[in-house]
Amino acid sequence: MRYNSHLRDKARRLRRNLTDSEVIEVDGSQHLVCEHALQDRSRDRYLGLKVLRFNSREVLEESNAVVEVIDRTVAEQLRAKIPPGPPLLKGGEEGKVG
Repeated sequence: MRYNSHLRDKARRLRRNLTDSEVIEVDGSQHLVCEHALQDRSRDRYLGLKVLRFNSREVLEESNAVVEVIDRTVAEQLRAKIPPGPPLLKGGEEGKVG
């Protein structure tokens, strides 16, 4: 595969216009080694990314747990971004108290 300089410019634009989002990354076990883990976290901070990181063994052998973590994280983010609706008053009617 040849290097495509147009992709570099596109990547820069995308990084400048990042939305608040979560990245899911699956790495080999070498990323559990301290040096790789530190490099990963440094890159994440530099790019301003929030990363859910799993190793390939977790994905292959504990996929239900991985999906549960992803689901819980997404649900927490949605709750944080969407304000709760007003509480229902007695009888479920607006303005009716007691």
